[in-house]
Amino acid sequence: MTALASGTDPTMGTGPSIGRYFSIVSMIPSVLFTLWLYLLIAAGALTDGPQVARAVENNPVSHPIYAVTSLFIALAIAIVCHPLQFMIVQLMEGYWPNTPVFRRARNLMIMGHLQRLQRAYSRKRKADSRRKALPVPDSGDVNQYLAPKRIGQNYYSALEIIDTQADLEAWEFARSSYPSNRTALLPTMLGNTLRKYELTAGAACHLPILKWATHIGMVADPNHTRYVNDQRTQVDLAVRVSASAYLAAVVTFAALWPKGWAALLSLIPYAVGLLSYKGAVVAANSYGAALCAWTDLNRVRLYEQLGLPRPASTDDERRQNDALEDLLLGNDTYTAELRTTTTES
Repeated sequence: MTALASGTDPTMGTGPSIGRYFSIVSMIPSVLFTLWLYLLIAAGALTDGPQVARAVENNPVSHPIYAVTSLFIALAIAIVCHPLQFMIVQLMEGYWPNTPVFRRARNLMIMGHLQRLQRAYSRKRKADSRRKALPVPDSGDVNQYLAPKRIGQNYYSALEIIDTQADLEAWEFARSSYPSNRTALLPTMLGNTLRKYELTAGAACHLPILKWATHIGMVADPNHTRYVNDQRTQVDLAVRVSASAYLAAVVTFAALWPKGWAALLSLIPYAVGLLSYKGAVVAANSYGAALCAWTDLNRVRLYEQLGLPRPASTDDERRQNDALEDLLLGNDTYTAELRTTTTES
């Protein structure tokens, strides 16, 4: 399956990819990475071990040339890494090389996600059983156990209801975090979040976003596309910060390993990378929701630009879109009823 990764804009290349997008997504992670390396070197991490006094002595205010050099290095890293953005996002999503080692790691991680779902489902079934075992009031409303005036006499029942609800919500959260098609699972949480929306956007009307993103992007409302791009940029930025932080953690550990306890400083960029990755997953949900809305709100524009009549019903729309598959594939078996009059957008 070809992924609509967040490293590309939703129009599959028909929108801008340089400018503000480059400055935000490429420069900020590169500056942070360079700043961390500067602090390590200025503190003497490569010689006698990091010392705060040495870092203060080599501060960029007292040595402007250090600041200028670091800025140029950060810019160079940003320029070199910008073309790799798509690859970085795909690696973080879980699209890995098809080698024995990566396949083994991929399979184990996917099994971990399936086991997480199994545990959540098991707790959900137990929660359902506990709820059924409660002595339901005549009104059938278990919320009566939670009424402030009755908490004293129903304390343990109220606690049971709260605990049960927590398990039910945990199952709903776990279930909604993955694609409904379990065979489409990816090894990472970021990949599963994005794939869930890739398979959802346009599915209800048989207009899958993975196939029609470029077409919709060329006719979509610019404000809609701009909003989706902004959401995508949030994902890209979090992913790049996370990847840069993980790389900084590896470099720090390798440089400080001979220095003993100083190697624990690598936990700082590692923690930043972990938090940024979790932020990327949250941002991916916003991006995915925007992608679904972008598809729904602009599909009629696509029909009009293709010269098709507006479907009279959702059933007609699905039948029409099934026929469009031949148009997409370039098959001369494509047949459709075309509009005979111009319709304003």
